[in-house]
Amino acid sequence: MLIVSNLALLLAWQGEKTDRLYYDYAVPHIDLTAEMEFRRDDSNGRFTTNAGESDIAVGKTSGLVVFPDIAKQPKDARQYYTIEATDGRDANGAQLFTLLETLKLNALPPKSFDKEVLRIISNTEQFVTLESEQGHTFRINKITGEVAITDAGGDAVSLITSQADYKTFVLRLLK
Repeated sequence: MLIVSNLALLLAWQGEKTDRLYYDYAVPHIDLTAEMEFRRDDSNGRFTTNAGESDIAVGKTSGLVVFPDIAKQPKDARQYYTIEATDGRDANGAQLFTLLETLKLNALPPKSFDKEVLRIISNTEQFVTLESEQGHTFRINKITGEVAITDAGGDAVSLITSQADYKTFVLRLLK
C-alpha cells in the first residue's frame, strides 16, 4: 500500500512540475492557434470551401518559432509570430496579410513589434506563400495549417500552433 501511495504522489508531483515548466515558459497573451481558413468567393458572393487560385483567407495563425534542430533553439528567448488575414488588397487585387512578431526574454516582459504587411507570392490548391518586406517567406499549408518559414538568409524554421505540441516541445527543450 505504501508503494502505491508513493507512486501516486510521484505521478502527481511530475504532473505539477510539467505544468509549472509549461506555464513558466508560456507567454499568456498569445494563444497558439491555427485558425486561418481559406475560401473562394463564388459568383453569388458566398463563400465556398474549395481551395483554389482565387482563395480568400479569414482568421489568423499564431505560434512559437522553432528551429528544426532543438539544440539551436534559444532557451532564454522565445519568438512568436501571428499571421492574420486582412480585408486589404494590394495594387493587383491580391489579399494582404499582417505579421505581428512578439519576443519574450526570460527576465523581461513580452515585447510586440509593429505589424508588418505580408503579400501573396504563390497560391496553389494546397499552399499559400506570403512574403515580408524583408524577404522572409511564410508557407501555410491550407489543409493542415502548418507554417514553414524561410528567412532572407535561407534559414528555415516553423511554427508550433497547438498547446499540446507546445507543451511537448518545451519539455524536450528544457531537458
